[in-house]
Amino acid sequence: MATAGMQKSPMLALEFVNITNPVEIHDPQNQSMIRRKARKRDTKKTLSRQKKSQIIKTSQSLGLRNDEPPEQDVSSGAYSRPRFDITTSYPAGPFPMKLSSRAAQIVTFVMQGGDGNYCPLKELWWNMGLLDSTAFLITLANASRVIGRYTPCGVQETPEAITYYTRSVRALQRRIDSLEERLSEGVIVAVLEFAYYDFVSQNLPRWLIHMNGFHAIIARRGGIQTLKSSYMIQLLCFWIDVSGSFIFDRKPYFAPPYHLLHDMKQTSPPSPLLVEWIDNLPELLEAIAFSCEAANLAAFIDTHFNGCQVMEDDKFLSRTFNIYVHKLLSLPRLDDFPETGLFTPHLVVQEAREIDWTPYLNLRLWVLAIAALAADGKEVQWYVHEICGTTTQLGLLDWDEVLDILRQILWMGETFKNEEKSIRENFELVDSF
Repeated sequence: MATAGMQKSPMLALEFVNITNPVEIHDPQNQSMIRRKARKRDTKKTLSRQKKSQIIKTSQSLGLRNDEPPEQDVSSGAYSRPRFDITTSYPAGPFPMKLSSRAAQIVTFVMQGGDGNYCPLKELWWNMGLLDSTAFLITLANASRVIGRYTPCGVQETPEAITYYTRSVRALQRRIDSLEERLSEGVIVAVLEFAYYDFVSQNLPRWLIHMNGFHAIIARRGGIQTLKSSYMIQLLCFWIDVSGSFIFDRKPYFAPPYHLLHDMKQTSPPSPLLVEWIDNLPELLEAIAFSCEAANLAAFIDTHFNGCQVMEDDKFLSRTFNIYVHKLLSLPRLDDFPETGLFTPHLVVQEAREIDWTPYLNLRLWVLAIAALAADGKEVQWYVHEICGTTTQLGLLDWDEVLDILRQILWMGETFKNEEKSIRENFELVDSF
């Protein structure tokens, strides 16, 4: 019996060619088989060296050490990383686990700016993912999901993203089953990353499940104030809470972390119309008070941003704008109004036709105009028709008189200049008949 290319290294498995007669070793076919197996083994060894060299090269470019320990069990959550406050830069490492060559590629993709499209607070979400091994898997899943959008198939979730996601789910479940781990900061970070993944991938029902679980964990820890050790976690918790709650039109889970936020000072007094409402509509006092604050915010946006990139200013959105969204969602609601449901503004406004608007015609005019700004196609025509009917009831003669009322409540003429122009043209066209 002869062996093909025996090696001293115990890491390589031996491969055999069966020879029943010593003379057969000289047979050309057997010799050819021996040479093929030897070349196959040498090729594997060469590829192994190339792969190792590639990983080392990639790791060095990312700031990793070559002597890092093997990948840790993500279920243990034992990885500890120094805390850091809010930052908007991508750290080069260390990472909560040793990177495979593919994971290193994904990390490189993220650190080079991803696909270049805006994603709210993506640097902070990336940094938080580095705090915990389970959360890091979700971060990789999210990056893989983004990469998958640019494949020929353009899938919403790649098999690779689903694999990372599933691994993280299993790791998180083991940690939740552990008495020592279930309320840990690592578990909190991981659940927040799940909620973020669900939000940006538009899996809103799953977002709701994870936020309910997150709320339960925080309650068992003793409240949101127990997170004061990490400003980054608090700010991202506030962002994901407000963002998802806004879509579901429900009261947010948690109070705002006011020590991290920048509320705006009132720069102008309430308009005469709002003052009149305060005096005559006590049942709407909380809503009117919020309108005064929101009008101040709207005037600031219209003046300082002029409609340009306001929704891509992470600092303004997370620390100022979201305070007002939280206040809006926290206003008292009707007892029979479902708290968690996905409703379109058009459906809500249509149902509101059943209300007796006689004492609130100015308010109805504003509601219709605001909804028309966000509408398109046939919906715009419907709103314009309703606006015309309301202006007739109010005795208004032209669009400038309508605009005077809208500006006294809350209006952003610069930010929505084109939309206002379209509504005005439709209004004047209908009014001419």
